[in-house]
Amino acid sequence: MPPGEEDRGHQPARTPPPCNRDEADAQLNDLLRERGLYSNDGIADGFKHGIIHRSLEILSQQLYSTETRFIHEIIQNADDNAYGKSTARGSLPSFSLSLKVHDTGNSSPVRNRTGHKKYVPETSCNEDGFSIAQIAALTDIGASTKTKCKDVHGGFTGEKGVGFKAVFRVADAVYVASGHYHFKLDNSQGMIGALRPLPFSFPAPGPISDSTRMMVELKSQAEYESIMGDLGKVHPEILLFLRRLRQISQHTANTTMSTKAK
Repeated sequence: MPPGEEDRGHQPARTPPPCNRDEADAQLNDLLRERGLYSNDGIADGFKHGIIHRSLEILSQQLYSTETRFIHEIIQNADDNAYGKSTARGSLPSFSLSLKVHDTGNSSPVRNRTGHKKYVPETSCNEDGFSIAQIAALTDIGASTKTKCKDVHGGFTGEKGVGFKAVFRVADAVYVASGHYHFKLDNSQGMIGALRPLPFSFPAPGPISDSTRMMVELKSQAEYESIMGDLGKVHPEILLFLRRLRQISQHTANTTMSTKAK
């Protein structure tokens, strides 16, 4: 994510990047304690929980008119990221989205209300990786490491913490892996889960060290089919309106598409 004016009122003090998974988990747990969300006891206050849940629910429902707006939010977030490490290696700043259906059986750590079928968009982005301050902004309301930060290429970047809540209109859970940070946002206790990055191993194989990966566990097959339909509306011309991303790939069971900026 690009440097910007940080909202110190909502983010933890600057913290050195973790050297391993244990240090990353400790930083996430410190953030949860700071918010009073480390344990279920911390969110047992029904009044406080209810206000936060209703506020986030209204926000996610009213902020965007379509359920698949979160795809555009994730692409925008990827475009706002920093790609210094990738470009230094000679790689294009890239984002990929895969739509998958898994038969989870009874042993999978990821199961949703659809039973043994798991409908999951997965994304991957070769950005530099999250910091704990950026995770705090992503899981806060209205906080951002880049609030109204004017980019050198023009345009104002969005409110990362606000727009991301639209994901929870269609998701039971969101899993994120970025560098040593692995965490889960769980919607089973309501929208407050969007503020609670719980340490949790990313439940899919594949490289993580050089990318940020996200898995969105959809509520039902209906959301999956809606996203399939709306993917056709993400045209190659979108790269003309992005500032950093130079390549976008889409993968479904039947098609693979990849677009590079010229």
